[in-house]
Amino acid sequence: MPLFASSKGPPALAESLYPSYVVKSLGSRHILIGGGGGAARTGVGNGIELFLLSYNSFPKIGAPYETLKGKKTGQIDTETRSVMNLDAVAVGPLDSGKYLLAVGEDDCCYFYETLGFDVVSDEPTVDVPSQLSYNFKPVGKVITIQDGPKGYQKCVRFDRSPAKPLRVATGGTDGYVRIWNAHDIFQNRDPTIERRPIMEFLAENSEVNELDFSFCGSMIVTVTKEIQIWSSQKGNRFVVLETPQIPKQTYVGRSAKFVNLNSQSPRSFLMVAHNMRQQTTKSNCYLSVWVFDHEKKEVRVLELKELKQERVITTTVSACQNYYGVGFAKGTVGVFTTRELQQLYYCEAHSNTVTSVEFLPRRTLDTSIMGRIEQSGGQNLQTFLPGVTSESLVSLVSISMDLVARINQVAYPSGFSTTKYWFKASLLIFVLYLFLWAIL
Repeated sequence: MPLFASSKGPPALAESLYPSYVVKSLGSRHILIGGGGGAARTGVGNGIELFLLSYNSFPKIGAPYETLKGKKTGQIDTETRSVMNLDAVAVGPLDSGKYLLAVGEDDCCYFYETLGFDVVSDEPTVDVPSQLSYNFKPVGKVITIQDGPKGYQKCVRFDRSPAKPLRVATGGTDGYVRIWNAHDIFQNRDPTIERRPIMEFLAENSEVNELDFSFCGSMIVTVTKEIQIWSSQKGNRFVVLETPQIPKQTYVGRSAKFVNLNSQSPRSFLMVAHNMRQQTTKSNCYLSVWVFDHEKKEVRVLELKELKQERVITTTVSACQNYYGVGFAKGTVGVFTTRELQQLYYCEAHSNTVTSVEFLPRRTLDTSIMGRIEQSGGQNLQTFLPGVTSESLVSLVSISMDLVARINQVAYPSGFSTTKYWFKASLLIFVLYLFLWAIL
């Protein structure tokens, strides 16, 4: 077991109706949890549940919650199709509440949109703020796997680069990576159109377990029997991630994600996880940070961390690019820094395998212009208003087959008062807003 492990389990955040496979944050105060029992007639449903995160700070009845809680305020029913993977991207200003969801259901990718915020009114005794929801609407679907009736999609990822049109990549049991024009699917919803990928390539004659776009959108990393980097434009392979430090005869890649460690660097960085091919009671795994040189088409390891008696199942990178969340087979959850792989958190969170992890934002992202200032460069507005998890340095949601979502949090260093900090920051922003309003 790694050092500095927590002996106290994290608090429960929410309970799902069915086995959970994927969790994704949506906006500043919601999470999506997808899963289900599939087509088997066991009475277990399938779908995506929407949970509002709240401390119930303004209760009509009862007292505020001591810890963050998730209240179910919406649901997407996927009928007999279990939800195994999903991704979400904003398709409008963040304060409009408009997102596009890409959801892996069997051998297809289904698309849903949110039409903005909604207020659930079926429980009048509960405060209106605790009932904030989204309006969901189906958009369409594409067949992403050509592998017979038993084939299914295993991963999906939107391209978040400024490149147009909006693209989404899928992978699964047939070994192919397919890139789709998500903008066209979103705008032209005629169900009779036969959708075809704008580009596809065979990553390996095995399953594509994970994929991710680079921040510039020009590359895709795939996890099959090998971890490989490809051109997202032509489908040609750039490099295979190999190192003598992690012999491929003994270890196999489990996860690979691009991380922005230096926005000014022409090189790309990746967070990678490897497991042992043959599992024993003494099995170990490796977390590593890699750098890819575009010009030389070379990769090398910058940092390497061994974890004994563990097996990586799922990983995620925080939006600030500073933290790496990992879920393990034994139900444990870890948080590490992305630069040195310093362990910040390690806890036995669940009774069985962790299936997905997701960081929560510390700031309120969906405010209007008030509370936002220009970043250097003047292209985007960044909010400084605190969010529901602002009292913690890091907040990571983890889910497993035990139907319970838990909130794993790393406290700020002692002596740092987040309440005072955010109060002063919010007051300063408010005064600045009034000043600008007065002179303009």
